[in-house]
Amino acid sequence: MIIKKFIPLNKKILVELLESESKTDSGIYLPEDAKTESKIGKVAAVGDEKSSVKVGDLVMYSSFSTNKIEIDGKEHIVLEESELLGKVE
Repeated sequence: MIIKKFIPLNKKILVELLESESKTDSGIYLPEDAKTESKIGKVAAVGDEKSSVKVGDLVMYSSFSTNKIEIDGKEHIVLEESELLGKVE
């Protein structure tokens, strides 16, 4: 099934996964299989208007989250608001 749009319900948050860096801070380029998944993403949709995050916020989330979906060719993850560790600025 191809998902075009996803609207989270209740206190669920839809987070777009960001690609991990291909280069370290010291300038070493990492091969594709050496990269780790980023634990920072961008909020794509919010289920509850009273949420502490809004669309576009950068957030850090727990690495134990497993509800991944693909929307328009981009990887996303669906989280409970309580699974967010915080905002990133």
